[in-house]
Amino acid sequence: YYTNIVGKYGAQVQALLKKAATLNIQTICPLHGPILKENLEYYIGKYDVWSSYTPEDDGVLVAYASIHGNTEDAAKKMAEILEQKGAKKVVLSNLVTDDMAEIMAKVKDAQVIVYATPIYYYEMSGQMKTLLDRLNPLFTSNYSFRDIYMIATAAENEESAFEKAYSGLKGWVDCFEKARLKGIVFGGGIADADDAGNHADIMRKAYKLGLSL
Repeated sequence: YYTNIVGKYGAQVQALLKKAATLNIQTICPLHGPILKENLEYYIGKYDVWSSYTPEDDGVLVAYASIHGNTEDAAKKMAEILEQKGAKKVVLSNLVTDDMAEIMAKVKDAQVIVYATPIYYYEMSGQMKTLLDRLNPLFTSNYSFRDIYMIATAAENEESAFEKAYSGLKGWVDCFEKARLKGIVFGGGIADADDAGNHADIMRKAYKLGLSL
């Protein structure tokens, strides 16, 4: 909720918190939600963290869209590798079924993001493009994410099939000066449902990418 409504106004919230620090606050009456009279330091601390865009956890977000299960298989393999490697927190988000507001909040908290998408009509999936567009409020913020990775699967087995999706994500990353597109895995020739597991070469690429994070 915070990210969607006031996520981009971090500087203003920080300025207000500095003024409020001089006051003896005994009750918080928000426009939405319950009146708070206890543990006020905890809640004010949360607003301080959220408005300063400080990561609450050192984690990796793997956000994927998958219709036939192939990109999902690759994304889950990536998450499995990261957990085996000892990553403190690995979060999987399904762009088809998960709540968009919750995914946006996870993006805000993540330091590393892996975007996984199937290729449709030589482009990233609509769900993935929608997510990138919805993240616009973070553009003017002191966002947390730094390293961005991409996994893409397609029926066509030509590298040119991935160029537009790659260009689209690179354009998004280029708008966030502190972020960089660090690694990409393209998986071509995956046409049938749940076929990704049969392509050992692609799984090896995903494995190597996971080890590099």
